[in-house]
Amino acid sequence: SAIQDERFRSDFELVRKHWSKSGTLPYNMINKEGDWNLVLQKIRGNAVPARRFDSAMLLRYAAVVTFFLVASVGVWAVLRNPTGEKLMTTIHAPNGTRTLITLPDSSSVWLNAGSKMSYDQDFGQDNRAIALEGEAFFDVRRKAVPFSVKASDFYITVLGTAFNVKAYPDEDIVSTTLLRGSLKVKRVTASGKEEEFLLSPSEKLLLTGTDSSRANEAVILQKVADAASEADWKDGWLTIRGESLDELAKKIERIYNVK
Repeated sequence: SAIQDERFRSDFELVRKHWSKSGTLPYNMINKEGDWNLVLQKIRGNAVPARRFDSAMLLRYAAVVTFFLVASVGVWAVLRNPTGEKLMTTIHAPNGTRTLITLPDSSSVWLNAGSKMSYDQDFGQDNRAIALEGEAFFDVRRKAVPFSVKASDFYITVLGTAFNVKAYPDEDIVSTTLLRGSLKVKRVTASGKEEEFLLSPSEKLLLTGTDSSRANEAVILQKVADAASEADWKDGWLTIRGESLDELAKKIERIYNVK
């Protein structure tokens, strides 16, 4: 239309005006070679004469440096671990973020928003125990030492597998979904009875009613058609299937860090 042609002509004239002036901009007036020579002159003018060191002097310096390094490491160890208890590593993914972690045993963990996990200094040696609060996707390397996850009332043990765990403290449902391998899940009921469940791929275990009273707890084992979609969040997707508005609101709050 005539109006669009007029807008196009006006934009074109504005661009041509700025383009014609581009040659006079200060970017074309920079003397790179001259400025570099000025920098070199300043460097050479402030240079400190080199000092010669004989071998005895080098050994003395090396001894002093080594002493302070050893002393520093010793003090750090005492300050960090005065009681001899195992040191813990805690990794936190705040709301609005997701974090990919490679564990000391080369297993991979995606930590979802508003989640944290911890493990001790001997992880990968005599244990592979993880404590999880929130949601995480685990891709576990197969090793002789079992890999275990403590998430709310679930105690999950595997050798080599891929699975998703969701256990946020502000939600009354804990779930774990198996994508690959096998999964053993244990829990202790409110009455003190121990239960054990074995999961096959594409199975999801839910524990509902995990409030403080634990009066209405129920365990549900269900087959899921698309187990991989349970971990869509690690790839940046927001997948919704039959969720209440309250559940969806909590999920969006964590993903985008809004209230």
